[in-house]
Amino acid sequence: MRMLNHFKFSLHVVVRMMGDTEKMVRLNYDDYDDDTITTANNQKMIRYLKNKSDDDESEK
Repeated sequence: MRMLNHFKFSLHVVVRMMGDTEKMVRLNYDDYDDDTITTANNQKMIRYLKNKSDDDESEK
């Protein structure tokens, strides 16, 4: 839970580190709080918009 909430690791990274399935990690360890979800969503949106803008620039 600390890797997910405090260090903001992605769930997929934690799953691979533990060598477990996503379902089992969610059942046993996943305790996302609202701040963690918001931060992760904002970071993904920033990456998406940056990649989209880079793609748009390359098409010109």
